[in-house]
Amino acid sequence: MQKLLHSFIEAVANTASGFILSMLAVQFIFPVVGVTMDLRQNFMATGIMTIVSVARSYAWRRIFNRLHARIG
Repeated sequence: MQKLLHSFIEAVANTASGFILSMLAVQFIFPVVGVTMDLRQNFMATGIMTIVSVARSYAWRRIFNRLHARIG
């Protein structure tokens, strides 16, 4: 079973790449659909969603680890 800290580190590493991709995507995709954000707004919005994503990923990892421990 994966330790709590390892679950958290994996979730952060996974989300860090998503943070960078999101910052880039917002700069190129949002203007196409008529939404504009300056760099500060982009960073804030992406930062908030990154925190939510880390928490979500961590929670799912712990749920599946707990299920795995019960089954196997």
